[in-house]
Amino acid sequence: MILRRLVVFSGFDARIVERIRPELEAQHCDVVVVKRWPILTIEYFQKLLGRLATVANRQFENPDVRLVALLVSNIEDEETRALEDSTFKPMLRRLMIDPSMARDVERTPELSGRIIALITGEEFLSTYDRIRPATDATLALPLKNAANRRLEREITSLYDLLRFQPTAGLDRYIRRLKKGRGLRSKDIDFCGCLNDPSHPIRRRTDSIHCDMNGRFRLGFSIPPRFEFDVTCETGLTGKTFQQCDGARVKIPAKATHLNMRINDDFDW
Repeated sequence: MILRRLVVFSGFDARIVERIRPELEAQHCDVVVVKRWPILTIEYFQKLLGRLATVANRQFENPDVRLVALLVSNIEDEETRALEDSTFKPMLRRLMIDPSMARDVERTPELSGRIIALITGEEFLSTYDRIRPATDATLALPLKNAANRRLEREITSLYDLLRFQPTAGLDRYIRRLKKGRGLRSKDIDFCGCLNDPSHPIRRRTDSIHCDMNGRFRLGFSIPPRFEFDVTCETGLTGKTFQQCDGARVKIPAKATHLNMRINDDFDW
């Protein structure tokens, strides 16, 4: 497996980023940046997301590549930061940078050093233990359909780098099923599996946002064929689940289980 890194700069002047690009690339970090707009609207973040998708998909052409990504932001305004959240959470994790550092050419060595230390550090990489494709991929659960507020709070803390592992209390809200059969959130069971090439990759929504949410969780790339088999002890018939775009689907009587990606896209 080849480990590559992506650093996504949000709200930065591209000229500052170009000064530290050589140091990052020397550490096998690809840089993702777009020209800063005078006013940072949702269209700015969508353009940045599109650039991330272009760079990531180029790397994904090699099936042996695993990506680790970090969002580096210098945005202070709460309203603008909410737009950033809606674009990149829970896809990435965010390192907040003081705007004075982000604008100071003399501090670019300090900036690059901080980024490299974080994205290559063992603490940062340790989060993958609860995301990697396995029956214990707690942090990779589809958030709309797990419908678990404790999980969402833990994801937010990890996204903002307040910690690197979820608290022990999460395991009281997401139960591990016996004999490695997966995880239970409320009355819904999620069993992670890596499907073989005969299974289709479920793409129910035509958007870059949903595509990238199906490939990254908290900065770690996920194989496209990783899914959860979703079941319920009382059956799925008549229950309603959400797709990535929020569309609600009522499950027909014929469905015994759902095949669901981490971005909530599913069929049966």
